[in-house]
Amino acid sequence: MDRSNFYNITHLSISFFLIFTSYSVAQTFQTSSDYAKSGAFAIGIIYLLFCVSNMGLSAYIIRSLGVRLTLILSSLTYALFVACNIRYNIWSLYICAFLLGFGAALLWTAQGVYVTISTNKHEQINNLVSSSTR
Repeated sequence: MDRSNFYNITHLSISFFLIFTSYSVAQTFQTSSDYAKSGAFAIGIIYLLFCVSNMGLSAYIIRSLGVRLTLILSSLTYALFVACNIRYNIWSLYICAFLLGFGAALLWTAQGVYVTISTNKHEQINNLVSSSTR
């Protein structure tokens, strides 16, 4: 793999590791604290919006903003959700969950596009047959 492509994929992998380590802690905290009912409701909001946003909306936004900018902005929604746990307020929790559900759809779609672009560049540089043409 080309050095820059290898670096980009490694950077993406480490970023996802750090994002989801912190998100996992925040999610566990919310569902096991004194506010478990509202925490579970917030998690439900996240996954409901994640499903709805993936129905064509995320692809349109990625085309409009570009892959890298979408990755950056959608990663910030995870950071915002984790930061929301510093001082517990139920309405800020629900607003952050709403934003995260939308951001999660963008993040997962954008990372798939980013990896596909990187592997296509690798195939072109090394004169490999594309897996989609077999």
